This record gives sequence, C-alpha cells and structure tokens, in this order.
Amino acid sequence: MTARDHLGEDAALYALGALDAKERHAVDEHVATCAPCAHALGIAESDVAAMAQAQAAPAVLRGDAAAIPIEPRRRSRWQPILAGAVAAALVVGLAPSA
Repeated sequence: MTARDHLGEDAALYALGALDAKERHAVDEHVATCAPCAHALGIAESDVAAMAQAQAAPAVLRGDAAAIPIEPRRRSRWQPILAGAVAAALVVGLAPSA
C-alpha cells in the first residue's frame, strides 16, 4: 500500500479480522502515516465492537427474563358471567321477531 492509497473497505476487513498477516501489516504501516485512514480504521473498529456488544445483549436479556417468575394468570369470576350475558343478548337480538 502506497501513501497515495487509502484503506477503503480494507478498514472494515481489518476490524473484522478478515485480512491475512501480510495485508494486516500493510494496513498497520499505512495508518501510521495516514491520519484519514487511521480515523476510518478507528470508526470501523468501534462499529465492529458495537455489533459484537449488540449480539451479546439478547443472551443477557434472556437470562434476566428467565429469572423472573411467571405466575399463572387467574381468571376473573366475572368472565363467565359476562360471556353468558353477551351470549344471551346475541340470542335475543338475533331472534326473529313475530
């Protein structure tokens, strides 16, 4: 990599660990002398770290959710009465009139 070259997508590949040793060495040498590429590499590395943290969060949340006891929901004693009243109103309302 020459001084005129810039990292481009190599910044993301470097941050993801997808470059071989020779390519990583070339990136290391380049960012030592190129401030814009060093900045781009820093952003790429922080993005990769944020993605790794975001993927780890659901496992933590699942553990917290599993620790919360779930109590069975109690049926209201009014629910069957209300259902019967609604059924009776429908029968009366839909009954043919004489």
